[in-house]
Amino acid sequence: MKKLFISYCTEFEQGWGQRPDGIVISPDHNTLITYITPYNTRVEGSHKLFWNYTPPQEILCTDEDFEKLTFKDGLLFEMSVNKLPVDLHKKL
Repeated sequence: MKKLFISYCTEFEQGWGQRPDGIVISPDHNTLITYITPYNTRVEGSHKLFWNYTPPQEILCTDEDFEKLTFKDGLLFEMSVNKLPVDLHKKL
């Protein structure tokens, strides 16, 4: 079994509200934290459009499923867990 970390993104846009905006997965907790931290730090004047990521959640996947995932710079981005090439959403 392989350990993965997943974070869900929500986009907030003034006048439009909020909506789910995908997920990011990494086999390395620190890589995921390094990626999501700047997005979760609101800068003065950024109230019109910003993203918020959930704290990383640990999940396990089989070695076979792990081999089907393609990471770029240690991260995998997808708009929905349902679009992943493996059935990770049953584990979430």
